[in-house]
Amino acid sequence: MIASLILAIVHIGPVVVFAFICGVFLCWIYEKYQNL
Repeated sequence: MIASLILAIVHIGPVVVFAFICGVFLCWIYEKYQNL
């Protein structure tokens, strides 16, 4: 049970980090182009 949970976190973790970075990047671009 614990092992499968850790395995799930290891698999999902990079996806969450990637999604978060993409979200921040898109927000940054949106703010940048709004100021033009």
